[in-house]
Amino acid sequence: MTQPASNIYHWRPLLRRVTLWAAIAAASSAVTYIVCGQQYESDIATLKAEKDSLGRVAAESRVTQRVSEQMEDIAFQQKTISDQQRAQAERQSHIADMERGKAEIERGLALNAERKAIASAAQADSMRHLAERQTRLAQRNLVVAEEARAQADTLFYRSLANSLAQSAVTLIDKDDNLARLLAYASWHYTSSYAGDANQQNVYSAVLHTSNSIESINSQLKGNVRAIHVTQINGTKWAVGMTDYGELFCYNDYGRRHVRNVSTSMVRDMTLTAGGHAVALTADGHLILLDYRQAVNGGNVVEKTVALSPGLWKQLLLTPDGREIAALSDNALTWIDTKSLEQSALVNLPTGMSAMGFEGDKLHVFGKANSHFVALADHSVSRSDLTTVKGRVTSYFYSQGKNCHLLGQENGNITVVRRDGTVALTLTGHSGPITHIGMAADRLVSTSYDHSLRLWHAVTGNATPTYYQAQFDKWPMTFAVDEAEYVIWVGNGSGNVNRFCFSAEKNALTTRSMLTREFTPAEWNFYIGPAIPRQTFLTLP
Repeated sequence: MTQPASNIYHWRPLLRRVTLWAAIAAASSAVTYIVCGQQYESDIATLKAEKDSLGRVAAESRVTQRVSEQMEDIAFQQKTISDQQRAQAERQSHIADMERGKAEIERGLALNAERKAIASAAQADSMRHLAERQTRLAQRNLVVAEEARAQADTLFYRSLANSLAQSAVTLIDKDDNLARLLAYASWHYTSSYAGDANQQNVYSAVLHTSNSIESINSQLKGNVRAIHVTQINGTKWAVGMTDYGELFCYNDYGRRHVRNVSTSMVRDMTLTAGGHAVALTADGHLILLDYRQAVNGGNVVEKTVALSPGLWKQLLLTPDGREIAALSDNALTWIDTKSLEQSALVNLPTGMSAMGFEGDKLHVFGKANSHFVALADHSVSRSDLTTVKGRVTSYFYSQGKNCHLLGQENGNITVVRRDGTVALTLTGHSGPITHIGMAADRLVSTSYDHSLRLWHAVTGNATPTYYQAQFDKWPMTFAVDEAEYVIWVGNGSGNVNRFCFSAEKNALTTRSMLTREFTPAEWNFYIGPAIPRQTFLTLP
């Protein structure tokens, strides 16, 4: 059956599409074949490559296996070596453990030894400290023993010195050479063993054996009322007055000059400037003197001035040298040193007995413990004594000792501090004190008991010692020449005595007069055979 034409025209596009698809499919198949062929070839090439690669891998694996086997052998060898080293290490560790144990044992022994050493050192220190304590104790005991021996020696030699001094004094008029030896040996041992050379026996021995006491046999008629040491024509002189109005001048070379300057009773005299002196009479006259003319032969009396009526007793030069203070029984006056005119007058209660300067302050004393203080402007105030009992008959202020020295009617000497308290009271004089003063560091006092005392250590803690000289008459006054260590003493018989108050100077003078040494018999008798002999002629 024939299809109509219209249907043929309907299938033509479809046929073209089928043909196209077939062509495409054929082309695709061809492409696929080509591609598959190429893929096959590629796979064959890949397989071949893989085969080659596997061959190489197998070869490499075999190489690796061989290397592994070699490495295994090496590892085994290393293991063997390691085992050997481990065994060696274990042996070393065992040895180290043994050494460590040994070290621990040795350390323990060392610690034990250290503890023993520390204990031994502590014991040694303890023994050393004990030994040091024993040494110090022994040294202290040695010092104590030495001090005891030295003290025993000191006491022995001081006692020996005192015995020698007593023997010297008893032999002065019998054997002066032996007496000098004994006196100097006494002073030597006293000084060498820190004794007191100013004690009565030792001082008296060297004083008398040195011929230091000189009694000047003058032709003075009255009691010596005043004495001073001064220079005349370059030579040192002792210038003084007696109560009979005699002016005297004595020097160390034996020259004596005496001039009568007043018919009135003289009570005191003081030196002023320019070689002048002023004398005070009991009836109130002042006499101006040129004492140099007593030596040079000229006119001595220059002027006489009358004071107010009264019983006049004492005069003193003021510290500035411009005025003189004069004291009567009931008045105090000041006088110009050049014109002798009175510049002031103060009435006082009856019974004034002594006065003295403390710097520019004047102390005035009277009966019933009355005490007045006068100043440089001439004002006077009353300040009665409260700590001192007994009338004051002589006063001196010691600048060096910084204290007041009050000589009293009962023979006592009271040392008073600046604050008014009593430091100590020196007793021993049996009569009123006539004059008191200082000679270097020693206190000097004279008394109506016919004695002079030279006191030593009067303001220290030690008990004061003294030397006492006796006179036929009352020692009324004295003057001190500190440069020459000489005291000039005027007494009631008109005599003037002079002596050296230095024990050392007297001792050296005594030594200079020695002519021989002790004989062996004399040494054994006076000093003792147990004491080594020595020379005294060449001692310094």
